[in-house]
Amino acid sequence: MIPLKAPLRRLIPALALGVLGAISVTNLPAAEASTSTGRSDSRTTLRPYAPYDPYSFEGCATTLASFGLEDDRIAVACAYVLRPEQLEACTAHLMATTPATIDQAVDHCRLSRRPVEMAQCTSAIQTLNPEGEVLPVLDHCRRTLLPLRLADCVTGLQTALDRDRDLTMAQCIDGRDRPRDFYPAYPGSPTTTVRP
Repeated sequence: MIPLKAPLRRLIPALALGVLGAISVTNLPAAEASTSTGRSDSRTTLRPYAPYDPYSFEGCATTLASFGLEDDRIAVACAYVLRPEQLEACTAHLMATTPATIDQAVDHCRLSRRPVEMAQCTSAIQTLNPEGEVLPVLDHCRRTLLPLRLADCVTGLQTALDRDRDLTMAQCIDGRDRPRDFYPAYPGSPTTTVRP
């Protein structure tokens, strides 16, 4: 073995610590991966993917089977979605709180962007009229980008006003923006309007 000179003996542990420090910093979450100056380095803010629950597919299939859904439909539904535990929770919530059939529940949960919130939206609106048809409520809660806001809007207006539920849902989901004076008006241009 070749003897190392004193400066090299001190340098090697320092290099090893530097390499280990760089490796540990790159594995930190974005909030913790900051330098001593408090600034975040964009190269060290990579977040690892959340680990998949190995039982989420099994739980999804087991829950859907408990409601009597056919095996082929279960396999397609649970394999189709990114988060099968959310499909499972959405379907179970709809089956427990609404008169939806298992086919309606699975189809709407599978196609929703936010399945758990969609189920909460449906059950909240359905409680206003438990005997009413559930399919229009499922459709509105599935189509909206913000299911909980839709539920708050419909339940709030229905509680304060005696109105048709379907009309209220149509008005609450209407997300059109109606800007006034979209194009700028310059002095002297023919589009200039005088405001009172």
